[in-house]
This record gives sequence, structure tokens and C-alpha cells, in this order.
Amino acid sequence: MMTMLSGSDFPSWLVGLAWASLAIAFGCAIAVAVDVYLRPQPMAVMNLVWPICALFGSVLWLGAYLAWGRAPRPAARAAWRSRGHSQRPAGNVEAAPHDEHVRVHRDQPLRRRLHLG
Repeated sequence: MMTMLSGSDFPSWLVGLAWASLAIAFGCAIAVAVDVYLRPQPMAVMNLVWPICALFGSVLWLGAYLAWGRAPRPAARAAWRSRGHSQRPAGNVEAAPHDEHVRVHRDQPLRRRLHLG
């Protein structure tokens, strides 16, 4: 027969640790949500995905967002597009000199890129 666990079955330090973990996760999610509001993502669905992931990943996901997911400021994005670029650069890297080769290579059919014939 299964018995239900009650709050008194867990050590008090574990309950405190669980509440602290939840508080940190909510704090990270709020921080990401505020930043996403100030710097909207190029793909609109990511405005929801990043904060939701921060609820589960907490500090680890906050670090991932700051390292890889943070969108440039709207003014920086407008300046990037005014220089003739249609997409934002990967990370904070400017377009490489070989960018034209990459663009031409991307336009080739997949069969040819994979050297299938």
C-alpha cells in the first residue's frame, strides 16, 4: 500500500533549499523577461521561450541567454540593417571577409554542396 508524503516527512533544510531554488529560478525568469522586453528577439516566439526556459534552468539558463540569446538593442539592429545586411550577425562578430563565398555556397543546391553529383 502506498502512503502519501507530507511536508513533515522532509528535512526542514531540504524544504528551505527547494524554496530558495524556486525563488532564484523566478528571479532569473523575471530578469530574462525584462531584458527580452527591452531587447525583443528577432524571432517572436523566443520572447516567450527564453523566460520559460529560465524557470527550469535558473542561473545556468540565465548565463546561456546572456552569452548566446541576447538580441542587440533595436538601434544597433537598425544600424546593422541600414548597412545592407538582412540578418543580424552571429554573436557580436562582424561579417567575415569570406562572407561572399559563404553566401554563394549557400545558394548552391543541397545536392551539389554535399558532393552528391
